[in-house]
Amino acid sequence: MKHRTENFTKGIAILTTSAILIGLWSQTHFSSTQTSLSAPLENLDSANPSLSIALPAMSDKIDSAKFQDRSVVTPDEAAFTRFNTWAEAYLNTSAGTRIALESAGATLALERRNCLKELIQNNPQRALEHAAPYKIYATMPPAVSRQLETRIGALATLGLVISRLDDGTMHQTNATMIDGVTYNAHLFGRRQNQTTRNPIPVQGIALDSELALSENPARMLDVDEAAAYRSAHVAARHSCPVSGQDTAATAREALVNLGGNIVFLCFGDHLAAFNAQHIALEGGTTTAENAAQPMPLSWTTGNKTVLYIMVQFSDQSDAPQTLSAATDTMNNVSNWFSAASYGLLTMTPR
Repeated sequence: MKHRTENFTKGIAILTTSAILIGLWSQTHFSSTQTSLSAPLENLDSANPSLSIALPAMSDKIDSAKFQDRSVVTPDEAAFTRFNTWAEAYLNTSAGTRIALESAGATLALERRNCLKELIQNNPQRALEHAAPYKIYATMPPAVSRQLETRIGALATLGLVISRLDDGTMHQTNATMIDGVTYNAHLFGRRQNQTTRNPIPVQGIALDSELALSENPARMLDVDEAAAYRSAHVAARHSCPVSGQDTAATAREALVNLGGNIVFLCFGDHLAAFNAQHIALEGGTTTAENAAQPMPLSWTTGNKTVLYIMVQFSDQSDAPQTLSAATDTMNNVSNWFSAASYGLLTMTPR
């Protein structure tokens, strides 16, 4: 009974200490943020404002079987090209004929979805290039639209999830929390070495729990999307955050999504400068050289003093644990957190 009590006591002390520390680490490094998801009816950027495909001659009688041809382009692009061709045919035919095309469209949309999800996980930059434009979201029938990706424009927490595998190796994955929902984030470019950020504006596309995240915090609305926004909001005058000028005075006003909010710029050419401003605000461009130096996080980095309590139950005559054993336990805990935090967090017991 004595040995069982000792083991139980040691276990309680270790688990309690670990639970408190793990909770502190996870709460601060990956806390929920107040965010606003932008409507999913958004396009990636103004460089690809519409579908650019060669269309067959339109008529009220369209053979949907021709959209199943798989020999036109290489396999990695085929699903997108087939769906884009079908979508243009759907938009350019009469309302009475559209219903006959919906079944083929749903099949092609599912094929596109599967291909896009694979790209999100393996080539997020390419996946973003294939994001559906606004007019596709706005005009597709439900059987097709439910297969489309969700456009993300929001404030988000970017976090590193570090886990120890059964073989003892450390595994690192990226996660993004948006409006209480956690996504597996797939990064490229400057974001690949980015450490925890909380919260920052992000842009991307998501399918299920997989998220392709853009390098840039802001995204320009395409022509159709900007027109829809203007029609739904009362006209007002805006100052460009880059030049300070009245955006309407240029006659080339551009609308930008930043963290779920719409910002007006004088020109589309100001987007690069606007993105640069907000990249600097989120901690600058992260490189392999400075990736190990995150923004100050005093609660969860550095050396922490930990109170270690050895509990002795009333039916115990001996001390529950020796000082040497307690020190060894906390050294193991400290070593684990040091490895999991890449040397950013260590502990000293008291």
